[in-house]
Amino acid sequence: MIAMFCLIGIGGYLTYVHYADLRVLCVSSGGCETVQSSRYSNLDGVPVAMLGLACYIAILLTLAIRGGQLEMVSAMSSGAIAVASYICSTADLSHRG
Repeated sequence: MIAMFCLIGIGGYLTYVHYADLRVLCVSSGGCETVQSSRYSNLDGVPVAMLGLACYIAILLTLAIRGGQLEMVSAMSSGAIAVASYICSTADLSHRG
């Protein structure tokens, strides 16, 4: 549950930064703005961060409403992993040029 709240916080922050047109706080070696503003940061006009945020909220709601039914949470977690994988691969592509 704590991990879901952390992921929701990160997704919410990145979505807010996207729509508020702010610079991303970057605690790594840099390049966060490159990733946030790359052509891979949107999927049909929707920020990838917002897709991740929606996915994580849906998982949290499923845990709360359904009492954590294993099949539903597993399916939704697979979707979240797919979104996270897309984000990581696009981050790598945008850093390469």
